[in-house]
Amino acid sequence: MPNSNNNPRSPTDVGGGQFDTCQRYVEKNYSKYFNRKVEMYVVDPFNRSVEHNEGVEKIIMERGGADVVTSISVLNVIPTHESRIEHVRVVYQALRKDGLAMFKVWAGSWPLRGTKTGTTDKVRQCFQANMWASDFVPTIKQVFGDKAPVFACNVTNVIVIRKTI
Repeated sequence: MPNSNNNPRSPTDVGGGQFDTCQRYVEKNYSKYFNRKVEMYVVDPFNRSVEHNEGVEKIIMERGGADVVTSISVLNVIPTHESRIEHVRVVYQALRKDGLAMFKVWAGSWPLRGTKTGTTDKVRQCFQANMWASDFVPTIKQVFGDKAPVFACNVTNVIVIRKTI
């Protein structure tokens, strides 16, 4: 998305974990592509400190929101609809108007892949929704609105939606 001012571009990864691999990749490769500095910020309530997350939030809000917000393999591990809605709200609030949100989900492993049969691994203490990307669209639209343009691909399990209001 074109950036009419001289501010660095600001993608944000919500639920980005404890490592900065994605951040370093985006900053290095997309700064070359746009021929200007691209800065990516990572927030994660489970893997980053409160101080870190609040600092990122302050930067993003001072800039009027992020151009792009990513959520990689987060929606599929959230067990309740209400908690998924809250995660989507965080993504939405981080975006500036006309910004893009990209959600990448995992549809699970065979034989439950794509069946919408949620499972919990009690040993690893983790949940898997076993849902295709398109199955998450109604949840995302609850936050972004029915008129927001959305693309969902069940081959790559990616959902891209634009913040229009």
